[in-house]
Amino acid sequence: MRFQGKRVLVTGGGGFIGKHLCAALMQEGAEVKALRSSECDLLCYEQIEVSLQSESFDLIFHLAADVGGIGYMQAHGAEVFENNLLMNTQLLHAARRNGVGKLVNIASINCYPAEAEAPYLESSLFDGQPALPVLGYAYAKRAMLVHSELARQQFGFNSINLILDSVYGPGESFSLDTARVLPANVARFVDAAHSGVEEVTCWGTGEPVRDFLHVDDAVSAIIQSASSIESSAPVNIGSGNPLSLRKLIVKIADQAGYRGSINWDHNKPDGQAVRYMTVDRLKSYIDWRPRIDLDDGIKAMIHHYRHKVLSR
Repeated sequence: MRFQGKRVLVTGGGGFIGKHLCAALMQEGAEVKALRSSECDLLCYEQIEVSLQSESFDLIFHLAADVGGIGYMQAHGAEVFENNLLMNTQLLHAARRNGVGKLVNIASINCYPAEAEAPYLESSLFDGQPALPVLGYAYAKRAMLVHSELARQQFGFNSINLILDSVYGPGESFSLDTARVLPANVARFVDAAHSGVEEVTCWGTGEPVRDFLHVDDAVSAIIQSASSIESSAPVNIGSGNPLSLRKLIVKIADQAGYRGSINWDHNKPDGQAVRYMTVDRLKSYIDWRPRIDLDDGIKAMIHHYRHKVLSR
């Protein structure tokens, strides 16, 4: 087992990806501590110091972030920037000062320029401004990438930077107000099939192209990367199998048993036309590919929603 006997700290360990990562690390033999905001406020440097001095950690996986839906990030742009910048900077500084062996920083596809040409190459990460709704979050994460590289150059501190595409899976929110596109539409079409709704209207044209990665595959790539990569250069993690949102919606509707019509409201915005990343750099480091194809992942999400949410 890769992490047998290693002491590992996971910030954001109580979140969607964090819970799956903690479980997988324990299966790899690690002694895992999931750091929750109720235990340590990453905005307070003194609390970070106390957490890192109370135990000696070989690795930190940093998933904690101030992030939310588009509406939240637009309304609280300055706070989102400040909070993420503080958390990221203070954690890396404290990890270096307290002898942590390696820091694995998790960023997202939102860091890429709004006008980047897909598939996104890591070399294009700083070639333009991120999309306006996520500006504060994206620039704070970009700053973490710069800090990581500079700390390696000046102090020899070992940190790596992984950029995730859209991750989905069990444990994710199905709320239509806060959920992302895949779980939100699982809930929408299962509910529509259950209640016999004859017509469902979706936003936009359905033409935008996106990539979706099951959380188990994302966690597998994160763990393999943590044990193999020794560079601060950013590394993309995605399925490498993008598809249009129209095709995604049809897959969800079919598997949910929905037999009504699907309409598209062209008056609603589409967002970026094509948004997905190349994973060539990742595959140059590790022998990895997704194990869960999208059809199987959707089927599992529908089962989870029916039996864990609707049955309550």
